[in-house]
Amino acid sequence: AFAYSSRMKAYSWTLIILSELIAIIISILIAKALVRPIKALADSTRQVAQGRFDEYIPFRRKDELGVLVFSFNNMIKKLKETQVSERLSIIGKAATAIVHELKNSLVMVNTFVELFPRRYNDKKFVERFAKTIPQELQRWKSMLQDLSDFSRGTKLDFSFDELDVAALMRDIHCLIEERAAQSNIRLEVHIQEGLPRIQGNSQKLKQVLINLVTNAIEAMSNQGSLIVSATAVDREGVQKSKYIEIKVRDTGKGIPVQHIEKIFEPFHTTKANGMGLGLAISRNIVQQHGGDIKVESESDKGTSFIIKLPVSRSPVE
Repeated sequence: AFAYSSRMKAYSWTLIILSELIAIIISILIAKALVRPIKALADSTRQVAQGRFDEYIPFRRKDELGVLVFSFNNMIKKLKETQVSERLSIIGKAATAIVHELKNSLVMVNTFVELFPRRYNDKKFVERFAKTIPQELQRWKSMLQDLSDFSRGTKLDFSFDELDVAALMRDIHCLIEERAAQSNIRLEVHIQEGLPRIQGNSQKLKQVLINLVTNAIEAMSNQGSLIVSATAVDREGVQKSKYIEIKVRDTGKGIPVQHIEKIFEPFHTTKANGMGLGLAISRNIVQQHGGDIKVESESDKGTSFIIKLPVSRSPVE
C-alpha cells in the first residue's frame, strides 16, 4: 500500500510539473501570437505619427485583433489619400494665385512694352515705365520668394546670431518712414531702453516686421496712425526680461471676425491682389525663433499684431 501510494505521489508530481510546463509553453506561444501584431501596430502608429503612410501591417486574423489591424490599415490608406488630396489642393491654390497675380501684372507690363517704341520720347511715359517695370519685377521676385519660403514648411534653413532688437527696430524705422509719409500715415516707434539681446536672424525678423507694417499701411487707406513698439515683458505682461514683445498697431478698419481665426492660414487673404502667404510665412519664422504671434482687432478701431520672442530660450531646432 505504501509502495503504491509512493508511486501515485510520484505520478501526481510528474503530472503537475508537466501540466505547468505545458501551460507555460502554451502561454508563451499565445503571448507571442498576441504581442507580435500589437508590437507591429505600435511601430506603425509611430510611423504614422511621423507622417509616413506607406507601411501596412501584413496580418491576417478573423478575431477582434484582426479586425483592429484591418481597421488600422484602412485608416492609413485613408490618411494617405487625404494627404495626397491636401497636397493637390495646396498646389491648385498656389497655381491659381500665381496665374491670377502674373496675369494682371503681365497685362500691365505688356502694355508698357508695346507702347514704349512709340512713346520713348514722352518723358512722363518713360518715367512711369522706369518706375513700374522694376516694381512689377520686384513683385514677381517677392511672390516667388514667398512660395519658396512656404514650400520649405517648418524646415530651419537660416542661421541664428546674437541679435540687438533695438538696432533692428531702428532699421525698420528707417525703412518704413518714407513709405508711411507717402501714405499720409503718422508713424510712431517706441523702443524700451536696455532691451536684452536674443538669438535670432535679423533678415528674417525684418521680413516679418516689414510684412506686418506694409499690411498695416495698406489697411489704413492713406490716413491714420501706425505705432510700432518693443518692450521686455514676461508671460503675464509684467516688466521683466523674459520675452521681447514687439507690437505693430494700426488704426485701420480692423479685421472681420470671420477672418480672425484663419488669418495665419496659407492662401487665406482679404486682399484683391494678395496671395495669402505673408502671414503664414511670418508665423513660421516667429515659431522658428521659439516665439509666438497673435492678432487682436476691433471693427473700425484698428488691428494689433503682437510678437513675443524669448530672451533666454534657444530657437527651435
